[in-house]
Amino acid sequence: MNLNEILCGIDSEIISGSKMKEIEGISLDSRKVDQNYMFVAIKGERTDGHNHIQDAVIRGARTVVCESLPNIKDERTTYIKVTDTSLALARIAANFYDNPSDYLYLAGITGTNGKTTLTYLLESLWKKQGKITGLIGTIENRYAGVTDNSIMTTPDSIELTMLLDKMRRSGVDNVTMEVSSHAIDRKRVYGCNFDTAVFTNITQDHLDYHKTFDNYFKTKKKFFTELLEHSTKKKKTAVINIDDRYGRVIASEISSDIITYSTENNKAEVFSSEIELLQNGIQALVHTPYGNIKLRSSLVGRHNLYNLLAAVSVCISQDFDLGSLEEFLSERTIIPGRLERIQNNAGMNVLVDYAHTPDALENVLSTLRAITKGRLIVVFGCGGDRDRGKRPKMGKIAYQMSDLAIITSDNPRTENPEDIIKDIIQGIDKTLEREYLAVENREQAIEKAIGIAKKEDVVLIAGKGHEDYQIIGTNKIHFDDREIAKQYLIERERSEV
Repeated sequence: MNLNEILCGIDSEIISGSKMKEIEGISLDSRKVDQNYMFVAIKGERTDGHNHIQDAVIRGARTVVCESLPNIKDERTTYIKVTDTSLALARIAANFYDNPSDYLYLAGITGTNGKTTLTYLLESLWKKQGKITGLIGTIENRYAGVTDNSIMTTPDSIELTMLLDKMRRSGVDNVTMEVSSHAIDRKRVYGCNFDTAVFTNITQDHLDYHKTFDNYFKTKKKFFTELLEHSTKKKKTAVINIDDRYGRVIASEISSDIITYSTENNKAEVFSSEIELLQNGIQALVHTPYGNIKLRSSLVGRHNLYNLLAAVSVCISQDFDLGSLEEFLSERTIIPGRLERIQNNAGMNVLVDYAHTPDALENVLSTLRAITKGRLIVVFGCGGDRDRGKRPKMGKIAYQMSDLAIITSDNPRTENPEDIIKDIIQGIDKTLEREYLAVENREQAIEKAIGIAKKEDVVLIAGKGHEDYQIIGTNKIHFDDREIAKQYLIERERSEV
């Protein structure tokens, strides 16, 4: 593609070199540069691409986009200066791949909790409607029979745009995508034109990155005030949970069409009544501007009622037939690692969930408490090199809301697992005089929980959900809570024969 076409709509200054160039590829990683590539120097959290410009040129980059010029310049190379290379890269990638989001219905989901469940719900509903769908998220990216494991919730600008382009070329109609706060802050999604932006909720998370909750919220808000507001789509809709006070703030500050949803507030466009939170699912009457839906879902818990209401809101923004929507919502839905039940013949009730924030853990424990006849046992930990402030909060919640909390490791990374566990224990109210256990080895903690559980007890293994690895030090090793739980359930079943 011609350099002028790639730079279309981007505020840039060509400092030296020719404008008349054909670009054969773009990269933000100097190691992946090939002949006649454009290299975009990004200032990352750990490395600065400006330090690798010379390496990129040696490998064949003939165009360099940067915020500050290098001391050594190659005469064969065109140097382009921009104010923000992250923003420029998103738009460069969009131009290079002919703006694939323009040809797709693109729904972006942001919020602390619920993103993954909602993307899976929308994908399922669209498929039942006969749409060819794409999904981009925490667990995997998939479309038209292709499935790839995700490295991050939202890919970098180049990978994301390439993925959307592949989806478009495969005939995909609708794409549902998780949009993380990191992706917004790092401007990975600024080359996308969204049809719908969904706000699920916001609670404490990622403060290791954002430093303050205010920064975290302002970043989430940009998805609506900057990305959705500036989308070129003719019809663009914000879907917002107004039971969350920060959702109400966002709703008051944007001019896009808005569909609000709530579990009980009848001032919302979509709200529920006659709610029954059952052991095997949810029943409710869902009110919409176009009529009511009798909701019957296999998902459990009030937090999933919110996810279902958000899905209904997105679908009605697309003029989805309500009768079909009611029918499709009643069909069984399984979300990997989200209150995923581990099937067994031992008569045990063991579930794995991704809950790794205080709010998510509280929601899940509250849901399980309502359906637990015996004891509620929770196995959980907190990740290392991440927000330390949520550790005592999660310790307090787990201790108060369960009958037995087993505190263990969860991706300790370069931190000492014992120190993480100590931080969690700081939140425990010792005056309750209730037992808790600290078992540093996660496999041993799961074994312990399954070993002591009785038939009417519920065991929740929280924090990792769908993840199939542990990060210990700088090593990523295979570890799947579901596999470990299954193993010890089989062993228990054999021991009781």
